[in-house]
Amino acid sequence: MAAYMTGLEMESLCARLDRFGPGRPLDDNATVLVNFKGGARGVFWSSQIAAGHDNACACASTAPRAPSNGSRRRPTRPASRSSTGLRARSPAAAIRCRPGPVALAPPSGHPEGYFESFANIYATYLAALAKKLRGEPLAPADLDFPNVDDGVRGVRYIESCIESSARGSVWVEMGT
Repeated sequence: MAAYMTGLEMESLCARLDRFGPGRPLDDNATVLVNFKGGARGVFWSSQIAAGHDNACACASTAPRAPSNGSRRRPTRPASRSSTGLRARSPAAAIRCRPGPVALAPPSGHPEGYFESFANIYATYLAALAKKLRGEPLAPADLDFPNVDDGVRGVRYIESCIESSARGSVWVEMGT
């Protein structure tokens, strides 16, 4: 997600994965410091146990490019907050911004749009597949979904977080 939002590639990280309570098979709270190639720095935090932050996930980086939805802080401009909401900023965003039925609400703590985010990925993939099967050329915008390389990077990220935390939260290089 961070690579997609910022366009940056991770170089190294330092992770602390915590489990609270006996018998917990997975971490409940994770804090990860990240160095990106090119010098940008980042902090990722996710938690299922932080009071007032049910299933929270937050990303922050010193990268100049910010996501299209959220808070932006740049060295040369005042802080600002933007949201695509129902007034999308581009035709591609307009297709992906839609209210979902209340009956299909995600588990406690997940923000609005949780299910829609997956639907957008699947819809974009299926539209690209349909174009390919019809023999139509694919534009870069048609391929705006995760691919095998993204999956491999995700697995390497998780493995690096586990390794760092197991070794006492030391910095580890991201594998290639």
